[in-house]
This record gives sequence, structure tokens and C-alpha cells, in this order.
Amino acid sequence: MRLITIDCIYFSYKPTIKTLHENYTFKDDSIRNENYYNCLVANIAIERGDNNIKIVKSSKEIISISRELDVSCIVLVPNVHLTNKPIEHEKAINLFLFLFDTIKNKSIIPVYLEAFGYTGEWQIHAKGHIKSVLGRTY
Repeated sequence: MRLITIDCIYFSYKPTIKTLHENYTFKDDSIRNENYYNCLVANIAIERGDNNIKIVKSSKEIISISRELDVSCIVLVPNVHLTNKPIEHEKAINLFLFLFDTIKNKSIIPVYLEAFGYTGEWQIHAKGHIKSVLGRTY
């Protein structure tokens, strides 16, 4: 699993083009938004070999970073382009949903999951301190 977190003043994501077959896309407007303020954006690539144990470990790290940065919400953004060993789409969706549920159940702030299987438009206004962008490999 690859993770890049960004401490954002503002983040907006608009899914524009479906890039995968209908069976392998995910977009649930009840758990996503179009505009986020004072948020931790977690760009995530699920890789071959990832499992629930890695998901739980990364969820703890994401929650810890969000608390340390004192953000108002967490935004999980699937980003397959962070890896050269992506997992099958169906497994990736299941692991993303598990990650979302794990963080949501342990976090005291709102958690959102952006669309899977789409390209999109980003608008981002990131903070510029020493921990504003962090990368992890699990």
C-alpha cells in the first residue's frame, strides 16, 4: 500500500470520466463531498499483497496524522498511479471500503471516500509546513 497525505486548507475533487468497466467503479455521494476545508487528503494505492492487516495499520497512521495536524475531516482518495503493482479492481474496492469503515469507526472527525475508477479534476490549497505532505509504504 502506498500513501501520500496532504494537509489542506481546501480540497475539491470532481469525478469526470469513468475509466473502468461499470462493475469496477465506485462512487457513493452519501460518503463523498465536492468541497472540503481544513482536511487531511490521503492519496492511496492498494497493491498486490495488501490485506486487512496492512489496512488496519495504515488506518491507525492516517488517524494519528489527522489528530496531530488537527484537521476537520479525512478524505480518502484512491490513486492507482502511486504504484507499479496494482491489485485487481474488485479486491481494491473491497479493501478501500474496509479502510473507510475502519477509519470511520475509530475517528472522531468525518471521513469521506472519493470515487474509484474515475479520472477527475482536483483543486487543492495545501499548507506548507514540514508535515504538510507525508509519504508511506506499507
